[in-house]
Amino acid sequence: MSKRLEQGLQRLALVGGGRWARVLAGVLLEVTPASVQLDIHSARNPTGMGEWSARHGLGRVRVLTAPPEFHGANRPDAVIVANAARDHAKAASASLRAGVATLVEKPFALCESDARDLVELARRDDTLLAVSRVFLFAHSLERFAALVRARAPATRARVAWTDPKLEIRYGEVKQYDASIPVLVDILPHVLPMLRTIFGRNAELVTLGLSNGGAETEIRVDLADLPCTILLARDADARRRIIEVEGERGDLRLDLSEGDGRIFDGGEELGEPGKSPTGGLLALMLRKFLECATAGTSDERLSPVTATEDCRLVDQMLPIYREKQAQWIAERGGRQLDAGIRYALCEVIFGGAPQETLDDARLETIWGKISDLSAASLVETLADPVQRTREFTRLLGGSARSARVPS
Repeated sequence: MSKRLEQGLQRLALVGGGRWARVLAGVLLEVTPASVQLDIHSARNPTGMGEWSARHGLGRVRVLTAPPEFHGANRPDAVIVANAARDHAKAASASLRAGVATLVEKPFALCESDARDLVELARRDDTLLAVSRVFLFAHSLERFAALVRARAPATRARVAWTDPKLEIRYGEVKQYDASIPVLVDILPHVLPMLRTIFGRNAELVTLGLSNGGAETEIRVDLADLPCTILLARDADARRRIIEVEGERGDLRLDLSEGDGRIFDGGEELGEPGKSPTGGLLALMLRKFLECATAGTSDERLSPVTATEDCRLVDQMLPIYREKQAQWIAERGGRQLDAGIRYALCEVIFGGAPQETLDDARLETIWGKISDLSAASLVETLADPVQRTREFTRLLGGSARSARVPS
């Protein structure tokens, strides 16, 4: 524990009430002195967070339903934003306006304009704004980037980033936000890693999807280097793999577990990297807190490059929505299956994120959608405003937040 952390922190605020917020809370308790208090702010799940605190909070945690206070004795020294992605910008704006160092979980923002607004808020008041990028703290990524540079020029790169349908991480079943397309959720991991390895921003070439969008393949150019990115939910296994082909041989980085493994062709280079104490997440959180107390920054947490990533995602989303609409329209009249269910949930939850859906209700909605012509369906689903209006009508006028029963 650094002396700066021991002397510079008294209270932290964590905004969020889901599984990942609990993971963050547990690691924050590990990397901070016992004198530091942690306030967890959760309007939607105070009971669940209270139960977690009673078991794991070490007497250092308060659970509150109200947002953080930025005056008086309860003012936090730093804020970590880990609530629903659609609420990231609002929560981060409040802490930045108060001049409090802020770390935002991925996705940093759901559009480039929100990202730029946050960066401007931080710049105006000279406040630390950091973006969560856990994998940039893997030592194996640094080693891999050095090997790729030494083997230059590369001729092609591939990324495979997949999550299984049922996965237990940090002792709990991992769930994704069904309202957020996989490219919005995962590219904030992938793009910074590619930038670290190749020193270049990605530019979109083409995009395709299958299984309703649960599998999305994106082709980008990294200057003159072609790169294919496969993102998948509900897959057969967890994968975090980057492959680089070159005239002087092929290299592969596998970050599926621990600090990662590097392969030269079929041969593993050195011993598999072991996670540091507390894992990569602990390294990142410790670095953020050190920056917050010292008034410094770390390029790995830069919101400026995160804004560039938001720009690219903004460019992809209209293409993705149109292709998803075409995919749905081509299946009109078929029985509800896993791919159709995935696509419908993503579309519905995007407009009504707390709507409770079961298969019977999805069957009813799917039947009504199938009555539309293919051309009308594509036009409706590809436009965010029309899509929200149509599904609000199909849901009987309700527009609450939606969740898929597990």
